[in-house]
Amino acid sequence: MPRLHTRQELAALAQGTALANDAVEYQDNVYMPVDFETGERQPTSPERTVWRRMTANEMMRFANDTLDILFSTDAEFRTFYLMLQQFATSVPASHKLLVPVKGLGVRVLGADGTLQVPTGEFIPNYLNITYDPDVDTELMWRTLVDWVDGEEQAHSLLHHLSVGFQPSWTASKYLLLIGEGANGKSTLLKMLEKLVGVDNTSSVTRLEMSARKVTVAALNGALMNIVFDGPKEFLKDSSTEKTLIAGERIDLELKYKNIATTVQTTALFIEGLNQEPKTSDHSPALQRRLVRFSFPRKYELDYSFERRMMSPSSLSALVTLILQHWVSQEEKQTKLLNTEASTLLQLEHQWSVTPLLQFLESLAALDPIELRTVTKVGALVSPLAVAYKAWLPASKDIDDGYILRSIEEHFVTVRKTKRVEGKPTTRRQIQEVRPTAAALISALLEGEEDEMV
Repeated sequence: MPRLHTRQELAALAQGTALANDAVEYQDNVYMPVDFETGERQPTSPERTVWRRMTANEMMRFANDTLDILFSTDAEFRTFYLMLQQFATSVPASHKLLVPVKGLGVRVLGADGTLQVPTGEFIPNYLNITYDPDVDTELMWRTLVDWVDGEEQAHSLLHHLSVGFQPSWTASKYLLLIGEGANGKSTLLKMLEKLVGVDNTSSVTRLEMSARKVTVAALNGALMNIVFDGPKEFLKDSSTEKTLIAGERIDLELKYKNIATTVQTTALFIEGLNQEPKTSDHSPALQRRLVRFSFPRKYELDYSFERRMMSPSSLSALVTLILQHWVSQEEKQTKLLNTEASTLLQLEHQWSVTPLLQFLESLAALDPIELRTVTKVGALVSPLAVAYKAWLPASKDIDDGYILRSIEEHFVTVRKTKRVEGKPTTRRQIQEVRPTAAALISALLEGEEDEMV
């Protein structure tokens, strides 16, 4: 029967728990080794061992049921958990992935995508299924191709998902699965969550990152950050999001701590959306991180199909396809490029939220030669600025600084000095067209060249 304990008794029980269960403290979490099949603590060998991240609720139940501790307040439980963290062994993690394999036991997924015999080192992430490498992948492949409407998109999606199996590095990518509903994206996200397991996932939204909520700390130790239905609210600030996606650290002040907690993750960010939210950040830095996949089809409700997709054989087939699309860190610049379909989705979104891009499309319709003239490398910025300002609604009081900032989001500009009528004059020129604007201009002028000749 659980009962109240003194602080000294809690300390003794925390110490005994840490020692008896080989507890490890890593990134502000407590891990314990368990048998990958039975879940029993103190597994017999490395080939049967995975490391479980113990949630606060699990630790409370463990304290109640095993140690007969009754906590009178939340603060008392936090004190016990803090003691447990201090008694647990603090060791650096090996940034690999444990994979239970049918007939072999636990294996380590190496940096080259091959399965290797474990040595017993602390590895916090593992797959939550027993992988069968002999399953047929044809049905799974056809399903993915149908979901994303093409083989090129399916290959690209699997390349990106392979990065989610590699905790040692981050691709600095945020995958957006976009579609109205009943189109496969939620089923895919459920498959990934079951495959990776709730112990190895978080569900921090872009809004929570924007507001630097304390829930962002859940990213520590996560292999994937999976958001099933992303909010549509306007995103005012993307700086924290960009920092976390890039694998860089931020410091948060948690409610029950008086010191900052460091959050740093290599998790793969994946979010399902009916419609992409607008954001105040139109910078190329954010757009380089967002990879969009359209799920355009609509299917009849079929619970038996979803059950098949969640079965061990379907999940094993997905793992096999991911391993076949392995991307090493050295290959990310070539294998993680946006497909044409993803680039078009980016253009559509950028156009819908960026007045300057809407202006360029309007100019293309009126005078494609003028569009080419004012946006080419070496052109003066002033004609583009004047035309853009004139196009904007007259009711808006817009200063020249706003116009220039809008242009510089999509064009790299420099000041150059030239002699005009014998006098040195400084003019701002276009030095480079940024990727989003370049892709839009190319699309707008497609077919116009022959007419201009």
